[in-house]
Amino acid sequence: MMMQSKSLLLDNIRGYHNIRILQTSSYLFCACLCFLISLCWLGSGLTLAFSTPDAEEHINIARKLAAMRSYNAAETALLAGIAETKSGQSEGLAACLDELSDLYKIEGKLDKAEKTLKVLIAVWQKTLWAEHPYVLDARHELEKLYLEQHKLTEAALLLREDIAIDEKLYGKEDIQTAKDITQLADCYAKADRFKEAIPLYKQLLSIQKNFFHPGDTHMLGTMCSLANMYQNAKMLGEAETLYKKVLSMHEQYPCQDYKQKLVAQIRLADTYYDEQKYSEAEKFWHNLVSSYTSKATPCDMGRIWSKYAIFNFHKYWRLRDDSVARSQCPGILDMADFGCSKAVPLLKCCPQDDYWVLASTIGIWAQVKEKKNELAKAIALEQQLLALWKQLPDSPGKKWNLQFAPHAIKEWTERLKSTGSAAEASHR
Repeated sequence: MMMQSKSLLLDNIRGYHNIRILQTSSYLFCACLCFLISLCWLGSGLTLAFSTPDAEEHINIARKLAAMRSYNAAETALLAGIAETKSGQSEGLAACLDELSDLYKIEGKLDKAEKTLKVLIAVWQKTLWAEHPYVLDARHELEKLYLEQHKLTEAALLLREDIAIDEKLYGKEDIQTAKDITQLADCYAKADRFKEAIPLYKQLLSIQKNFFHPGDTHMLGTMCSLANMYQNAKMLGEAETLYKKVLSMHEQYPCQDYKQKLVAQIRLADTYYDEQKYSEAEKFWHNLVSSYTSKATPCDMGRIWSKYAIFNFHKYWRLRDDSVARSQCPGILDMADFGCSKAVPLLKCCPQDDYWVLASTIGIWAQVKEKKNELAKAIALEQQLLALWKQLPDSPGKKWNLQFAPHAIKEWTERLKSTGSAAEASHR
């Protein structure tokens, strides 16, 4: 993380470690003293200015072992380095802790990485001061780790403290302050704390206006995020207005990357659906599919078709008890079926990160087939979905689906058997 910059700094400091201050020249004494103080201010304090060969040796050994994937041996080497540097060699101790946290992250031992980073922060705070760049860097690494583990409350607490530090050091309108505001707003969004995220995205927009022109991708991305918070908070009028403004800006300032525009278009269609503006949503979807067919990547087209299928199935589900409304929307299930048939082959060719979209699309497709009474196809899709969920990382969605899929397969199989028996009896 910070080792290269630290090593360069220590190399500079070591060159001055053996300076003998000549008492015959007060000017030279003052100049050297000021230079040493400036180096220590930039780096890690006067006590850290001395070399720590023991720590470097252990770190180099650990890196070689890690490169050979001998992670246990690398961990042992770093723990030995930590034990040797605990008494007085704060810089060496911090270097070993930093390296150890990175090793744990490579191994996927995130709980151990988290504990190591907390110790690292404590060491830096004791040796330096709370607002030193090394302390802040370590805090940022811990925040990333919290977010990766979905520990959103802990991440939000650290980020709020960081924003207060940013405002003190740089001011409320600084770009560094904006970065941490973005992180906190995104953290609130992941935690479904939409109304708390809204003022943060607004604050971020006010800062970005000082650095970017209105059509910049940073500005449009923040506007899209704010609109999404409005949508999730059921402030649908505000969401629709802002999505339309984003798309208008895309027309006024064309971007080479169409994906940001695509996200805004899909979310606007979803907002129309949430507002029960079905005719606008249907028209919008048809225009969206036709406009991207020639220029979107297969994965993006897969996502578009998936959204189209989910939109139509949710529309069917909402109108299932309203016979008049359903009569105005014939073929809803057929459109959902068609959208799934187009989406699934495209999504299967995408990276594994998109398999969540693939899983949700197959799940919708199975339910569509069940509603159309095509039970054999519904069972086959549910079996395919069950196999896919077993390959995906653990999550609440995975846990629920692993419980639901066998139940659905069993129920649909029994229905298929009873239907077959009834049909056979009728044939006789």
